[in-house]
Amino acid sequence: MAEKLYIHGGSKVRTKPFEYLAPLGEEEMRAAEEVIRSKQLSGFYKNNLGGERVREFEADFAKYLGVKYAISVNSGTSALHVALAAAGIGEGDEVIVPPFTFTATAAAVRMVGAYPVFVDVDPDTFCLDPSLVEAAITEKTKAIMPVHIYGKVADLARLQEIATRRNLLLIEDACQAPGALHDGVKVVAIGVMGIFSFVETKNIVIGEGGMITTNDDGIAERCRLVRNHGEAWVTGTPREYWSQILGYNFRLDEVAAAIGIEQMKKLDQFNEVRKENAAYLEFGLGTIPGLKTLHYKEGEVCHLFAVLIDESVFGVSRIDCIELLASEGIPASAGYPHPLYKNPVFQECKERDYASVHCKVAEDICSRLICLQRMHVPFTVEDMKDVVRAFEKIYENRGLVR
Repeated sequence: MAEKLYIHGGSKVRTKPFEYLAPLGEEEMRAAEEVIRSKQLSGFYKNNLGGERVREFEADFAKYLGVKYAISVNSGTSALHVALAAAGIGEGDEVIVPPFTFTATAAAVRMVGAYPVFVDVDPDTFCLDPSLVEAAITEKTKAIMPVHIYGKVADLARLQEIATRRNLLLIEDACQAPGALHDGVKVVAIGVMGIFSFVETKNIVIGEGGMITTNDDGIAERCRLVRNHGEAWVTGTPREYWSQILGYNFRLDEVAAAIGIEQMKKLDQFNEVRKENAAYLEFGLGTIPGLKTLHYKEGEVCHLFAVLIDESVFGVSRIDCIELLASEGIPASAGYPHPLYKNPVFQECKERDYASVHCKVAEDICSRLICLQRMHVPFTVEDMKDVVRAFEKIYENRGLVR
């Protein structure tokens, strides 16, 4: 006899709160307090390199990834914008991007006056499909920008080969994959630039914030100019208020940087917890008919956990499943419910016909995705057991749901 669903009078799978809380400890709190007590909340009035904590955070990040430079900004979206502007991508240019990701990846391309060209994703990784990239390249293409979605790593070897042969930039959106490896090398040490985000549920959290990484001296300097009104001056010299290029205020403050310094010390630990949780979910959910999960390879890290539902086999619709999970105490969502080109900002674009764009794999993923978000510290495999049990319970009661 199947265990009754909560909506049918049964007991909830989980009554313990499964809410999101930033994984901050006493170390982060002390670091933030030290900055506040110093009353030095930003160092950008002294020079264009930022304050002491900003520079330390950048140095730690660059060292961790094995790159020459890390340039901090106030969000992952700003990082994308800065990277594209620093690369000289602008009016009328094209950048190849996947349609299955957060809006910022494609929106940042429009922010610099360029146009995203949407290329479908691989069904096994949800990342940009290299086999489809070549056909999308035109004389206006300036860059390929894969996204390491959910901590999965795009096929960088093939993408880099295409980028090199066609004289294009490879810019890695690694906002969801800090610490991930590709052939033993940290991602973003391969492309000309890497992009990271430190907001809310990301693998390290500082509130708001982002980072651009690069080994290119010129690009690093242009990134610093773009984030700080186009101005450049050094400590000990007077500020002359010369804007060298069009810049913005995308600077990171000292409190956020201080938190980031402490979070960096925990990143590997955080990633291990996420990977352990993902491995359990892959094992536990993989035996339930009608459910398919992403497989994480050695070196990849987990951000959010994706489950694809085949409603005809599972016997319950995606919408009903998400609602039933919530009733059993398990938060879940439909993730990215539509490919990026379906957004009004692209559908209403007068210069490009995004209405005729169709990426079959991405559309299928968006229509079947159930996204699990509680992968991070302090949650463990014991918590993931509740997630698996809730899915099992729903499946066992499939004939009784509507």
